[in-house]
Amino acid sequence: MKKNIFTQEWMSMHPYTKIDDVDIYYTNLANRIYHALDTTCFIHQFNNPMDAKYLALCLAAYFEDVISGTCIWKAFTTECKKRYGVCVPFYLGESTIEGCLIHEGSDGIPEYDPDEINLADIKFILWHHSQQNAEAQTIIPPLFGTLEPAAKSVYDILNSEYETAPENERMHTFLCDMPLKEDDFGTYFMALEWFQYGCFFNVGNNKRLALSMQWLAQNGNYNQASAFAVRTDQIFGSRANLLSLTSQEWLAKVSEMHPAHKLWTDTDYRPNRTLVVEREDEKYIYAKDQYQKDVLKINKMSFNINDYTPFINGDVAIITNVVRLGSTWWQIGAVSVPDNDKNLQKYVREERERLNHKQSIKDYNMLKDNGYGSNFVFADNVDDAVEFVKSLGYDRTKNLKLPPAKETGVIVYGSPYTGLSIAINIAHCICSPDNPYYDAAKAEQNCFDIISGRGNAFPYEIVCRLIAGNMLPDANMFASKYLKDIGRRITQENLPFLADYYLSGRLDKDISPMELW
Repeated sequence: MKKNIFTQEWMSMHPYTKIDDVDIYYTNLANRIYHALDTTCFIHQFNNPMDAKYLALCLAAYFEDVISGTCIWKAFTTECKKRYGVCVPFYLGESTIEGCLIHEGSDGIPEYDPDEINLADIKFILWHHSQQNAEAQTIIPPLFGTLEPAAKSVYDILNSEYETAPENERMHTFLCDMPLKEDDFGTYFMALEWFQYGCFFNVGNNKRLALSMQWLAQNGNYNQASAFAVRTDQIFGSRANLLSLTSQEWLAKVSEMHPAHKLWTDTDYRPNRTLVVEREDEKYIYAKDQYQKDVLKINKMSFNINDYTPFINGDVAIITNVVRLGSTWWQIGAVSVPDNDKNLQKYVREERERLNHKQSIKDYNMLKDNGYGSNFVFADNVDDAVEFVKSLGYDRTKNLKLPPAKETGVIVYGSPYTGLSIAINIAHCICSPDNPYYDAAKAEQNCFDIISGRGNAFPYEIVCRLIAGNMLPDANMFASKYLKDIGRRITQENLPFLADYYLSGRLDKDISPMELW
């Protein structure tokens, strides 16, 4: 067998550098998987051969995770079960095509077991990589010609190795057993950095980082400090991971299953905080967060500051990102200092208003106070829609920038967190008794654009309202006319997951509180 994947490529996905026999075993396994994907023609869809190799490496690392009991994949299936009612989207639902889909419990495949390897897991990983490596705005349906045979071929390889595959004790120690204290922030940060950019679980994060670095360079802003700031911002703030959880949130869920790392579940992250230092002692500064008004105990080791005297009592404020591990906060990323008090007060006021959704709540209240609240308002054209929002008291219509309407039917809608908005060229997709512009035949063609975000028709919160109200019955991610009916069933069964996936949204983060409606 030709060796396409080398041990150093396997090592790049691990938080250690010394090669041992276990790493050689899993490198060889990745090569077997790669050749199985090649034999079933699955890798031919990737324009870059490195993407196909990376897929094989990730499948081997998925197997390593299950064998070693590190519980990364189990954290995913546990969260999926809690959110969507199934351990793995798409492949454990009720939809089936006779003779075309192999499911758990059929064709010699055992029933799904969250503690074992599963065919559905492999199918999902194959689909996820295909979608993440597709051209921009391209939707990959979770069923296509080479996926089934490729998944079955990989499953057979892993199943044949299951009883004899070695555990990776170093990975288990790193993620499960290594005791940590609050002062071990460096180790915690290393684990986060590895999970963000090295773990098999996070497809595409390295590409996203590379694109960000290219953007910095093209704009003449690239330097060591800016590169580190972007890197850390993605580590702590990016929701590009599965289920729109940050790496910090994912490590917390993984750590729930490992008592030694319970500390990793007691964390927080606050970006762009304005801090006023009130006092200091030998080890910490005590700074008041100007937005949440609480006092943070921040380890001095995380700042590159020798003398805190100018900062005490608010003479000079600090704007930076802070991370909490246990009861101790740490500064991370860039630090800026406003050049005068006027600029500081303006920044604090604007940032507080943004965090509190002040303007969007005010705009939404115009709808609510006039009896429209959570309703969708339908108008014939843009002029009518603009006149309607003017009648509510909206005084910023000159700032509305809308593309030309190609069809009759304009929607005015809002929520406390999204404010007041107007949507055009999409009314035909909304199945509501209040909507005279709904057209099922036209909706079949592009209703899924609302879920995928193509054209940015609606913000995530509004999409969730449409799903909850069964107003998107024509959403179908399958374009093939031969799979029209089964495709719609699969899509409809998985709409909440798909909205989270494509829009990077979260019900626990992005939905306006009920008391604001």
